[in-house]
Amino acid sequence: MIFIVFFVFFLFSQVFGFGCIQTKNQLKAGINQTAIFEIIFWSDKEEEILFSYEINKPAEVMIIPNPLTLSPNKKEGEIVIGGKIYNVTKVKILVIPRESGKYEINLTTSTQVQPKGINVVDERKFSFVLDVEGKNFEDVEEEKINQPFQFLHSPNFIREILTAFALILIILVSFIIYKIS
Repeated sequence: MIFIVFFVFFLFSQVFGFGCIQTKNQLKAGINQTAIFEIIFWSDKEEEILFSYEINKPAEVMIIPNPLTLSPNKKEGEIVIGGKIYNVTKVKILVIPRESGKYEINLTTSTQVQPKGINVVDERKFSFVLDVEGKNFEDVEEEKINQPFQFLHSPNFIREILTAFALILIILVSFIIYKIS
């Protein structure tokens, strides 16, 4: 029994070799503005991590770098876990939304590990939410078509017309009084 527990612990320690932290999972942006999410990875051995994603609305998505080659010698920063210092590598997920609304991006990372002839895939899932504010191009065009003479109903426009009419009337009455006298 102890041998089985030790073997399972050894297998899991070999399989789940890399660590990761999602720094932000929700951002706000405007249409055609770039939103940048980051994930920090670390490992004590070299690994190649592949990325794939799903998104619910039209957008440009770029993952830099893809694939990621994790190396304990490459250093973009440090993280201390359990008293041990690891070098970290940052991965950026750039999203450029094309319309307003709530974007949900599901990112999957995977790496293949082969400890002692056993083929295992280590897969991690991340979820990001992007709230996009602003009007879509189609909405703006439709608004212009549906309300072409909206300015006629504004109180300022009516006040300006009445003021112009009053000034013309005053000038006309003044001219008539001048001619009569």
